[in-house]
Amino acid sequence: MRSNGARATRSCAGRVRRGPLHRALALAALLVVVAASGSPLYWSVAVASHDNAAISGRVPPLLPGGEFARNAREVFEAVDFWPALRNSALVACTVTASNGLLSTLAGFAFAHLPFRGRDALFAVVVGSVLVPVQLTGAVLGTLPVVPLFVPTAGRIVGGVVRGAVNG
Repeated sequence: MRSNGARATRSCAGRVRRGPLHRALALAALLVVVAASGSPLYWSVAVASHDNAAISGRVPPLLPGGEFARNAREVFEAVDFWPALRNSALVACTVTASNGLLSTLAGFAFAHLPFRGRDALFAVVVGSVLVPVQLTGAVLGTLPVVPLFVPTAGRIVGGVVRGAVNG
């Protein structure tokens, strides 16, 4: 029995081809995700391009203003920006590389080594990766990120954050 609606067809490569409505809905969903992901960056630029009076007004500005260059100049004069950026890049690269290495080793172990409780442990590992640290702290009634600042703040030696990288 044939339906009158659009149906998926198979290409010669075996992939399913969908109709134009499906593609349009997928594109619309993708655009919504991109807009939601980019909105904090847009809001930062919009707020950074206004003076304090406009920002603290009853209705915050939604469009960028003309004060961005002056505000950026004030930030570079008041804060030692480049060492802070270098520290952030150092910590981000170190954490990313170590997580990538350890995740690769764990993935190899889960894929090739049979042991008791492997599936349960794999579920715990994947669950811990999927849920951010900030959310786990909110669920447990604590915020685990804030106490990390106190011991790390005292370990800035020579403009480099030693506590976040070396332990």
